[in-house]
Amino acid sequence: MQTVSSTYKQIFRQPGHVTEVKAELDGRSFGMDSIYSVRQQLRLFSGSVPEIGNACASTLELSVIPNGASPRMAEIQLYTRLLSFDETESSEWIPAGTFYADTKSKAQDGEHLHFTAFDSMMKADQPYLENSTVSSWPADESDVVEDIADLMGVTVDSRTVLAGYEVPIPQQDWTAREVLGWIAAANGGNWIITPNNELLLIKLEGITSLLGTDTTHAILMGDSLIVLSTGIKYEDASSIEGNIHKNARSMQNLGLLQPFSGVKLWWSRETTYEDQEVEVEGETTTEKVAIEQAYFAGDDTGRVLEADCPWATQAMADAILTQIEGYVWQGAVVEGAEITPAAELGDFVICDGVSFPLCSMDITYDGAYAPTISAPADEEVDYEYHYESETQRQLNRKATLGENYYGFKVTRENGIEVVNIVDGTETTRMILNSNVQAFYNADGIAALYFDPVAGKYKFRGDVIITNGSLALSSAFGIFSDEITEEEAEAISVPGGFNLYSKYHDTPYNFFRVFQNDEYTVFTSPSGGYAYWSFPVTEFPNKCYYRGGGESGANSEIATIGRVQDMIDAAISAPTITVQPQSVSVPSGTNVAFTVVANGAHLTYQWQFSNDGGSTWRNSTTTGYTTDSITVAATSARNGYQYRCVVDGLGGSVTSNPATLTVT
Repeated sequence: MQTVSSTYKQIFRQPGHVTEVKAELDGRSFGMDSIYSVRQQLRLFSGSVPEIGNACASTLELSVIPNGASPRMAEIQLYTRLLSFDETESSEWIPAGTFYADTKSKAQDGEHLHFTAFDSMMKADQPYLENSTVSSWPADESDVVEDIADLMGVTVDSRTVLAGYEVPIPQQDWTAREVLGWIAAANGGNWIITPNNELLLIKLEGITSLLGTDTTHAILMGDSLIVLSTGIKYEDASSIEGNIHKNARSMQNLGLLQPFSGVKLWWSRETTYEDQEVEVEGETTTEKVAIEQAYFAGDDTGRVLEADCPWATQAMADAILTQIEGYVWQGAVVEGAEITPAAELGDFVICDGVSFPLCSMDITYDGAYAPTISAPADEEVDYEYHYESETQRQLNRKATLGENYYGFKVTRENGIEVVNIVDGTETTRMILNSNVQAFYNADGIAALYFDPVAGKYKFRGDVIITNGSLALSSAFGIFSDEITEEEAEAISVPGGFNLYSKYHDTPYNFFRVFQNDEYTVFTSPSGGYAYWSFPVTEFPNKCYYRGGGESGANSEIATIGRVQDMIDAAISAPTITVQPQSVSVPSGTNVAFTVVANGAHLTYQWQFSNDGGSTWRNSTTTGYTTDSITVAATSARNGYQYRCVVDGLGGSVTSNPATLTVT
């Protein structure tokens, strides 16, 4: 609750007092005579259950009689004060929030200008790392919060208490709001912007102390407790001296939830699998079992509190459990609650003998300050004005990140994924994002993928034509895998037949293509690679070669074989000469893994495994398609393995895995 004067407290005690509101918009003041309507929505949780890890923005709907032009993203400062019933006394103005216009429009009557605005939390919806002024990572979370507050143009409320955890260097696509939410999760709380335009962390611990044993968060006027009742005065009012009795239009008791018994902090929502032995009908077999990438404290006999934090630790989960274990959450919705405008989210409310934390407020300023207030308890609150701007959609993204919908999901690491799992085993995986377009086989190798360096789609492995033919409208090039005679018969190449080959120590400077007993000599160009083009009208479908000698003369035939045999002889698979090395580094630093390979037309794809090498995924971090990848060493990546798939004209080779140890 905000600090108020003795005059404010005295007027609030009086029956029939009036709440007055004013708005200041870029230096212009709008009083009750020029305000048509004002409505605020404040929320501590994004959903309908008690949560941690939120950074919700408050909403303002304001209609005024305009008295000048309003700039884009206009700043709107809202204030309230109390007037006595006879309007002979007035209190000081107290802040009710600072907001920034998102949309503005003319009302139907053409007279009023309507604003929809959000508080400073919306300013955190921007990439964090590129805007951060933190010079060294990992950084203390207090320094990170101060840095984000500066970015938002606010200060940190002095009531905010943090545990002092270290924050690793953020990934490039992390927003400041996401980082705030994860810091809140690590500390067992949620962020809000206070009426004074300050960033405040409200811990779940602080609002789970039953009123009567701890009045730290109670709505008090001095030593007086504000007690609400729906027509009948609170029966125990006489037992608490100096109560201030106020009315409420109605109350819905949502009941008590199960006591909190566990805490689960997810450091990744990416599903991984590992082989585990199981006994089926007396026989031992192995099957793939999904592994949760989360730290768990307590048990699941009661309510389990879940949240996301990429740098989560077991100690964090244990600390949060210590704060909330055994607490029974009370849910309620009270309409027309005559509480004070100085009340804040996180304060405790008592109505008809039921005490609950103030987790949401829907306020309409109409002289009689009587908002709808609530503490959710598994029942969806019917918000008439949903916060559905781009900022809210960005916040809601984390609620669905990693969720699986018929094999389709979106992950931070890979973007869009479609996975086919048969009998618990992954058989294929498709990944689509701005950098990768690929289909992977069960071994995690890209069978069909787009090579951004070559600008071409490539196949890796066997290409089988079944019950049909392959028609090509342009020249056809063979690079590696062998084509059988039956498959060759099904290939129609209207544009021509191309062959690429690499010189040996003794260069092949000619190439003879045979059809039946006659041959034609094609002389290769100079340089490191030979190239021949065969007109399909002269050499349809199957072509053979004879190699030997160093000229086009009719020398003795040394070898007879198919075109593919020539390719296999001329082009060898790439080889790795220097393997990536395991490293141990402090958290918050960057580390590079490098591979050195020999071969023709090499391309690179780095992969990572977070389950000891059982499952491999394509990486998208810096340098993932080069011979050197740069990885941010975070606690969440401790134990990750990295390897590189090197692809060339003669095939592909996979490096040894290297392990990242984060200290």
